[in-house]
Order: sequence, then structure tokens, then C-alpha cells
Amino acid sequence: MLTRARKNRGFSIIEMVIALGIVALLFKLAVPSFRTWLQNTQIRTAAHSITDGMNVARQEAIHRNVPVQLQLTSLSDGTSEAWSVTEVTAGTLVQQWSSTEGASTTKILQPTGGIITFNALGRVVNPNPSDNSAPLLQVDVTSSNESAGNGLRNMRVLVGGGGNVRMCDPQLTQPDPRAC
Repeated sequence: MLTRARKNRGFSIIEMVIALGIVALLFKLAVPSFRTWLQNTQIRTAAHSITDGMNVARQEAIHRNVPVQLQLTSLSDGTSEAWSVTEVTAGTLVQQWSSTEGASTTKILQPTGGIITFNALGRVVNPNPSDNSAPLLQVDVTSSNESAGNGLRNMRVLVGGGGNVRMCDPQLTQPDPRAC
């Protein structure tokens, strides 16, 4: 008499429980690192945005041959950091950004005023024509999330002589080119 050999298909309950336990353990180990990585990405996004905004203001001042300023603000409800680029004389809005666009858990630290104005040659105007304040030459970007943990990489945006704008990492030291 011939009997067919029964083929085992699938997994047993014990194998499934062990596999789920391993996946849960790996997930528990990966979540804190992922949270820090996500927060660092948002900090870098906000710093890039401010750098790009300053470069837009400088380029538009040269292109339009009029003073153009970038002003750090917050949204009207005060919940999110933001900036806007406008012509000084006409008040025409050129571009604006809000941290709700990919950087919602960041905090932008700047001196009082938060305005930088570029003249038609792309140089920083000192003092700012709108309020006679000192120009915004340094902006620090950090996390507004206190529970983000260690490992956060705060960023800094610097405006140098001649109006050149660059982003750097204040936690690094020279000769690293990313250092401030």
C-alpha cells in the first residue's frame, strides 16, 4: 500500500511567536535612533530653508536693483517659525516659508529684530532701513522637542562679509569644512 508523504506548509505557532518577538525587539531598539534621525533631518531642513531664503533675498536684490530683506517671523497664530522675503521700498512679497513645511518641531533662535537687508550689489545693509536695527548675521536652529534626546545636531546659518551665506555645524571643530 502506498501512502503519500504529507508536506508541511507554513509556520507553526511557536515559530510565529519567536519571529514576532525578534521583530518587536528590533523595533524597540531602532525607534530612538529613528526619532533622533528624524529630528536632525527637520533641523537641517529649517537651516537649509533659512539659507535658501537669504540667498533668494540677495539674488532678488541684485536682480531687481532694489533693497530686499528677509525677516524671521512666526505664523499669525504663533505656532510655527517662518520667514518672508520682501522688497523694502514697495513692500512686494517675493517668497515666504513656514516650518510647517517639513520642520514643524524646530526652534529658530535669533537676536532681536530678525531682519537682514541686501542692497542692489548683494551686500548687507547696516543698519536695516526698516527699523535701524543691526542686521541678522547669525541664526541658530535647534529642536523644540525636549524629549528628542541626545545626538541632536544643531545648525547655524552665518552671513559673512560681502553677503555670502553659509550653513555650518557649531558642534564640529576646525579643520572640518562643516564647522563654524
